[in-house]
Amino acid sequence: MSKKEIKLKQEIKSLGWVLILFGVVHIIASEFLSFFWGFVLIAFGIFSLISKKQVVLLIFGILILVAGLSNIFNSVISLYLEEGGFSYFWLIFGGAQIWWGTTEIIKYNKLKKVLKIKKKKVKKDYSIASLVLGICSILFSWFIALVGVVCGILAIIFAVKQRKIKITGMANAGLITGIVGLIISVIVWIISLFILGIYW
Repeated sequence: MSKKEIKLKQEIKSLGWVLILFGVVHIIASEFLSFFWGFVLIAFGIFSLISKKQVVLLIFGILILVAGLSNIFNSVISLYLEEGGFSYFWLIFGGAQIWWGTTEIIKYNKLKKVLKIKKKKVKKDYSIASLVLGICSILFSWFIALVGVVCGILAIIFAVKQRKIKITGMANAGLITGIVGLIISVIVWIISLFILGIYW
């Protein structure tokens, strides 16, 4: 194992512990922060510690990017509806999350080239990303439907990419969970929008 690969595994392990810590903070401070996000962060932190693969950076980048878009969307909707819930903090924080998520995705792409990851490894990465995002889509569909929609679409995209290379069971599971999560998210979003008047 090269020095770069050892450094990558250590970075992913550190990321896992940080995510678990943030998850615990979310659960403890659930009055101000999302209780549900706390569980998602802890689950993904544990996945990072177990997996220790570069695909963690890709999935983490996508989730942070989606969270940032969600924060900005909610801030803009609050301003539009003049609910008084608009906060520049969440707007700036959402922008920072988008920047962080984008840098993690770019880092993943650079690592692929630097470490000369074999094609089989890349194939597996698409499958793992698809399945994790599909599961996230189903989980988020009940709480933050917009995030569920984005995760569902991304799960389907990664599953289709994988299926073009080689059909695997994990990619099929990612495709199914992505479609199910997308459908549930859209239904919940429509119900929230037109019946309850909630815009998330």
